[in-house]
Amino acid sequence: MHDTDQRDRHTAVKHEGREIHIRQLVNEMLTKQALGGEVDHLVVIAAPWTLGELPEPYHKALEAKLGGEIASGLTGHLVADIEKAIGTA
Repeated sequence: MHDTDQRDRHTAVKHEGREIHIRQLVNEMLTKQALGGEVDHLVVIAAPWTLGELPEPYHKALEAKLGGEIASGLTGHLVADIEKAIGTA
């Protein structure tokens, strides 16, 4: 394997590790908020690959408040488009 291939693979592994850590932190934060009564209703919107990795599974308190999941990257979309996606979740 060439040095460049090894560096690219190492960079990809580091990036994936950061994404996993971020997903874990988000899941923990949402669970804490659900347990603390800070969340009444939740719709999770995330890129499909992120959404597939988020729940480990969701905590029961969070699951009870989960109104839906949207596997989409809505970054940069108009507010009306995001509201429409949430309305159909």
